[in-house]
Amino acid sequence: MMKKNPLLIILTGESGVGKSTFINCLKCGCNWYESSREIVRLLRKSGEKVMHDTIHNMATKKYEENPYWQVPMILSELEKKDFLIYDGPRRIAEVRELLRKCPRAIVIRIIANDKIRLGRLKQRDNINIKDFRRIKRHESKETQLNQILNLAVIVIENNESLVELQEKANAVRTCFNF
Repeated sequence: MMKKNPLLIILTGESGVGKSTFINCLKCGCNWYESSREIVRLLRKSGEKVMHDTIHNMATKKYEENPYWQVPMILSELEKKDFLIYDGPRRIAEVRELLRKCPRAIVIRIIANDKIRLGRLKQRDNINIKDFRRIKRHESKETQLNQILNLAVIVIENNESLVELQEKANAVRTCFNF
């Protein structure tokens, strides 16, 4: 049975905006469900390389088969907790279903400019400008990320320092009391 009114934060943003860094700043411990968690597990199980393209391809396949395939896993995690952060969804039907099923759900968007995003992705994933353009194309044309971004009721800019992002994370923690 689901805890009384657990909070679901649906954290969205393009690759490299700092969603994971923001989550770390929130100090939410095990209250984090990454959208690619199950896909990464399936890729590793099948022996495939875990990278943007393999994650993207498997996600496309899984969501074509069932647009709600992760909803039961997310709700199962949420029912054990007072709050859960769902990091990085890319399909609007899934987000709408979560918003429908969770009375205390909110969409928060992290933004950063492209120059900063590219720098972060170069450092994190060793990508080049061509890879960055392909990732941007995937996010804008092959997922429904733009529709999800439009559902955000809170937008957090992450173009400054880590200290400033920590201050913004503290404000969110205080606002939602977790």
